[in-house]
Amino acid sequence: MKDNLKEIFLSELKNNKDTPKQEIIKFAEEYGIDFKPREAKSKIIDKLVAAGEFDTIYNNFEKFGYIPTWTIADFYGVNTERIDQLHKIGAIKEIPVKREYYSRSSKSYYTVNTYPVSVLEYSREELEEAYNQTYGQEWFKFRIETNSKDEVEILINELRKLFKIEKTPQIYERRNEGYNTYFTVKLLNNSEFEQNKFLSEIDSLKNKETEEYYRDVLSGIYKKFNVDSRMDLMRVSREYLELKENSKKNSRGAGRKPRFTEEEKNMIRAQRKEGKTIKELATLNNCSFGVIHKILHE
Repeated sequence: MKDNLKEIFLSELKNNKDTPKQEIIKFAEEYGIDFKPREAKSKIIDKLVAAGEFDTIYNNFEKFGYIPTWTIADFYGVNTERIDQLHKIGAIKEIPVKREYYSRSSKSYYTVNTYPVSVLEYSREELEEAYNQTYGQEWFKFRIETNSKDEVEILINELRKLFKIEKTPQIYERRNEGYNTYFTVKLLNNSEFEQNKFLSEIDSLKNKETEEYYRDVLSGIYKKFNVDSRMDLMRVSREYLELKENSKKNSRGAGRKPRFTEEEKNMIRAQRKEGKTIKELATLNNCSFGVIHKILHE
């Protein structure tokens, strides 16, 4: 097995809460591995690997190192939906096993397919050819990223009035950052006119939905900060940032930083809508990238 595949397998094995630590300890004792009484499972695994016992670990704990579809999708540079599709058409021969993952955003468990690490040994060209032979080009595949499952319904309902949608749109959680919805639509015919009409309709619907969303968000922000335009909001933002910077300079910086107020969070969201990057927002607000991500997705 290639080194990069070993790393992927070991990472999943260590992070899987169901990997039996006592069994790992038993093998470590059997092979004379020194470890502390309460040493972490991941460190004991690392010591076994360093001692040349990767094959022993793989042969005995393979099922605990199955990898989720998003890891496979990242490896091949495709979307997660395609992995299960490739399995359905027989291009991927490994048998998936369902596994539960915990979502911090929804505070609940969700189930995804996981596959043995050997699924990463196919060639990209081989899988691409199998997919194209099965699905052809009559259908157009789209992905929509949303913060909730409900936001995509407006667009889907509009598309149903004009185009045939294959099966039910597939919705996948995007690693605690929202949802990806995949759907496939068929043109009325294959003429260039219909293709242009279709693509134009997609752009129009996306723009309409985006504009309405931003307009509602900005309206709420204007009302909260008692301003009438984006220029006024930018002025308030600059004044706020100047006060924050002065406050930082005059502070000793001791103790835990207070949480952002709702007004501060709204200001950060407004700055994001104006085009500032996550890095710029983190720098301006003296916090980590993770804090900015959390505020933007609340």
